[in-house]
Amino acid sequence: MYAIVKTGGKQYKVTPGDQVKVEKLPGNAGEEIILSDIMALVKDEKVTCGTPLVENASLTARIVRHGKARKVVIFKYKPKKRYRVKKGHRQEFTHLEILKVSTPDGDILAPEKVKIAATPAKVKKAEIKPSTAKKTTAAKKTTDKPEAKKKTSEKAAAPKKTSAKTTVTKAKTSAESKSKK
Repeated sequence: MYAIVKTGGKQYKVTPGDQVKVEKLPGNAGEEIILSDIMALVKDEKVTCGTPLVENASLTARIVRHGKARKVVIFKYKPKKRYRVKKGHRQEFTHLEILKVSTPDGDILAPEKVKIAATPAKVKKAEIKPSTAKKTTAAKKTTDKPEAKKKTSEKAAAPKKTSAKTTVTKAKTSAESKSKK
């Protein structure tokens, strides 16, 4: 069973239990509102179309929250004229939860309640203790420090080697300078 409802200049296909975002409606979060602009109803295989609205049909919804959509950037540009305008817009919306649909026959259709069982993953996350995590990080820090000291001590202990080529070139340059004088 579903209904096509018109609100905010748009049409939405909804069933009882659905959640939908529509143009901003008056009211506070948690309040119930009634939308009477039902354009069509489909129950089983029976289709009821309005001309333009279905008479005596309504939809009851609860306001979950109000909010703003993502920003849309408007950028106007004219080449070679130094004309650039950048504007942004965030459209306001109302998040609705559809509670029930009333048909012209007097039938009230509501969603079936389904129980959701707690997953075992949530239970395992709660059992982890933060104190054990601190101990493991402290152990890692203590093991890292001696290795760092060993590396620096090895570098300092190694004697500097001078290559044979550098000593030969120094001797040649000193001999050449003496012969020129």
